[in-house]
Amino acid sequence: MLHLSSTLSKLLKRRFGKGPETCYVNGDEEKIYIFMRNFITPAEEVLLGNKQWEIAIHFRTAIIEAVIKEFSFEISKTLDQSYTNFYHDWNYEKNTGMILLVNGKANVEERLPLGTKNGILAMIDKIGSHFHKRPENLTILKYAPSICIIEADGIMAPLENLVYQMGNMNLLNRYSESAKKGYFEHKLSLEDVFNRIIEDIFIMWDYQNDKSFLVFTFRKEM
Repeated sequence: MLHLSSTLSKLLKRRFGKGPETCYVNGDEEKIYIFMRNFITPAEEVLLGNKQWEIAIHFRTAIIEAVIKEFSFEISKTLDQSYTNFYHDWNYEKNTGMILLVNGKANVEERLPLGTKNGILAMIDKIGSHFHKRPENLTILKYAPSICIIEADGIMAPLENLVYQMGNMNLLNRYSESAKKGYFEHKLSLEDVFNRIIEDIFIMWDYQNDKSFLVFTFRKEM
């Protein structure tokens, strides 16, 4: 994946004027996940400093979408595999980001001991119920020493769906940030069930298909 990391960094530098300090690409036939660190441009720093968070999000989203179109072609050429959908989320305070590319088989469940799986999903369901509608289904797509990816299906309440249909992405982005902060507030409880120290949390939404992806990244050592 080193070739892909280098390619993406170059694409980002060409589009943004700078590349990330860290760009880590990993995954499999169903999904590719990309972690980035220290990737705020001077223009975004000005916007964030003036509390124009929504404009910063729109700016980055537009550029990232263009970059991923080019990057997806490179992935297809390198891995002989296409990824039809992509999602992204950014933690500006920590200056980190996550991009997730998936194909139609991305809902393949990670095989875990039943006790571990049930413990994780029960905690996610319990904590998440404070911030959003309880999902109809939770699936652990990836569980490794450095990352856990959980897919939640049937998670949108009627009001959220209405807001999406009206195109009010600013409100949905604010709602997502609020939910993410809620998970961070329960960081210690989550670390107990993961038996890992959480470094970052990302939430990526697929409003059209009524699902979200909750991503936890972990420190290398507990």
